[in-house]
Amino acid sequence: MSTVVATVVTDIQNRLKVGSTTPEPDATMLGNWVRSAAKYCIGQCQPVKETTVTVTSGPQAALIADDVYYVANGHEMLLPSEWSKQGNAVVMQRQAARARDTLTVWYFLDPDITSATTTFDTTCIFGTDWLEEVITVMAMQQVEARLSNLAGSVDGQGHAAMYRVMQDERERLLAPHRDTRNQWFSRMDNRVMVRAQMGNLPYRESAYSRFKNRSAYGSDLTGVRSRR
Repeated sequence: MSTVVATVVTDIQNRLKVGSTTPEPDATMLGNWVRSAAKYCIGQCQPVKETTVTVTSGPQAALIADDVYYVANGHEMLLPSEWSKQGNAVVMQRQAARARDTLTVWYFLDPDITSATTTFDTTCIFGTDWLEEVITVMAMQQVEARLSNLAGSVDGQGHAAMYRVMQDERERLLAPHRDTRNQWFSRMDNRVMVRAQMGNLPYRESAYSRFKNRSAYGSDLTGVRSRR
């Protein structure tokens, strides 16, 4: 999805009440602010999903994802050198998995939030609708930004103060989400480290596997030279 300048201009006018005499934001404005807040919050704290996939020939496993964080084959964490995300598949080293193995994959899939009526899901391993409250508070912050640009007789200063309260509330809500996600990554990195130190050694192809012997020998009597 591309950013349309005119759309952003309209949104700025709505947020700051530029060239408008109607103070209260309408449902379309609110929908757009919820969408913007969702993009921001999901960008800050990508919800991590967990799923299982079956290995096919290759070996590889089909998976639609924007990013893959970790892969495990059974109870064993796989090292980054044993797998890679390629397109809509997780491609494995041939010694890391076989066809019909079941992999556990932790990944991120960015929801396609294309309009104010889009349904999106932030449910992940950390909880149901994990970011919904932060998104709601951030959208409310934009409402206060608009209302703060009213005449003083309608308490514009009060709304400006409320905007700052909402901003602090947003950061207060977002901080534990970041902490939860970072702590999970730390635990998973430790699991990968334990595998590297104490588990099965990763498959490594010999440095000479692609070597071709191009030497030659010959006869001093006949002058004929042959390749090995």
